Amino acid sequence: MLLIGVTTACIAAFIDVMIDKLAGCKYSIVRKFIDHDLESTSIILPFLLWLTIDVGFVAIAAFLVAYIEPVAAGSGIPQIKCYLNGVKIPHVVRFKTLVTKVIGVIFGMSGGLAIGKVSRMINLQHYSHTFML
Repeated sequence: MLLIGVTTACIAAFIDVMIDKLAGCKYSIVRKFIDHDLESTSIILPFLLWLTIDVGFVAIAAFLVAYIEPVAAGSGIPQIKCYLNGVKIPHVVRFKTLVTKVIGVIFGMSGGLAIGKVSRMINLQHYSHTFML
């Protein structure tokens, strides 16, 4: 159980660090663009740059969930409950699903989506448990 908890905490910390890095990079790029065009009073171009970066991040997350691993969509709590109750749901407990969820949460939250990562931690605990066995 200790190993499951440590693995889940490490993945959660990785998610937090990556969100901070991506969001920081995004704001740094927009900030440089605003500072460079300080003479211009137009805020439209920096806003469009910020919007484009956000749409790009969200598009990456959506592409992963839509085309790479569709079972990674949503919180995953109902699927994990079914799995724990003995219902066989294909592709729920795969490493590919875990990676898709982690990367999708990172890019989705960096892109400004209101994604709660707490429900993802429940999945991570179950994935960690499954992969440790």
